[in-house]
Amino acid sequence: MSKFLRIQCDCGAQQTVFGAAKSTINCQSCGNELVSSTGGQAEVLCRVLEVFG
Repeated sequence: MSKFLRIQCDCGAQQTVFGAAKSTINCQSCGNELVSSTGGQAEVLCRVLEVFG
């Protein structure tokens, strides 16, 4: 079961993302890649602050 994650970019911006994201997710502030799709569970490339669910 996948969960939602609150993650933080190196620039300090925070976002909430789905743990099984089907596409690449970039930071809304600076554009850095935060989450990479792997076909199953997404690969988180930054700091996870909180897991929901």
